Amino acid sequence: MQSLVPLQQLELPVWSPPPGTHIKINVDAALSGDKSFAAAVARNNHGEFVGAGTIPINTTFPLVAETHGSLLAIQLAGRLNALEEIVEGDCQTVVMILQKKTTSVPWRISHLIDEINKKAASLNSVEFQFVPKRVNNVAHDLAKFATRQNVQDLWTSSQPPDCFLPLLASSSS
Repeated sequence: MQSLVPLQQLELPVWSPPPGTHIKINVDAALSGDKSFAAAVARNNHGEFVGAGTIPINTTFPLVAETHGSLLAIQLAGRLNALEEIVEGDCQTVVMILQKKTTSVPWRISHLIDEINKKAASLNSVEFQFVPKRVNNVAHDLAKFATRQNVQDLWTSSQPPDCFLPLLASSSS
């Protein structure tokens, strides 16, 4: 007979700050009708906001939009002059390709993967990690917000924009 574990005892994954001097950048994409946006949110080892960005993407293919999110993370890392980055995303296909765990790259994203690898090579240290969607909620919420409000911007200060404060507050609760 199998015993059931009470729901309150299950360990659900949560976002965790990066180690030491690393910057962790979470990426995601949101699609709505004929438009999509990618988002990247950077936080330091104290979990503090250090930057974010959103970009519109002319695609209705989730894989393409998710890959643009990883490219946006690398561009954001360059703008932040971060020395060590961890890029977390919830698209396992993209993460596995960037971790070089597979050589099978869909043609729709091959040029983007090449660009990410080229830009990542100019940075000191970049590590790509897969996380469940539940852990990636801030990036996803920002991508959804950008899709609804048509927001394209890059923020590189320690003070997030007012429109972003509720998203950060909800992630830390």
